[in-house]
Amino acid sequence: FEFTRPAKCTFLTERRSHPAWGLAGGGEGDCGMNEKNGECLPAKCEVELEAGDRIMIKTPGGGGYGER
Repeated sequence: FEFTRPAKCTFLTERRSHPAWGLAGGGEGDCGMNEKNGECLPAKCEVELEAGDRIMIKTPGGGGYGER
């Protein structure tokens, strides 16, 4: 998201450092990530944004099921 005016954004996210686990031999999922202007943010935080700032939210992936 690119902001066109000042704003405040609160992140209450999970699975940023520990991936979802798999079942029955399935692999782990991917961790997610929050960024402000290309810099990583904590999973839970509040940030002040100015016009032109960008945030990116990369959602985590789920764990797999079963062996291939």
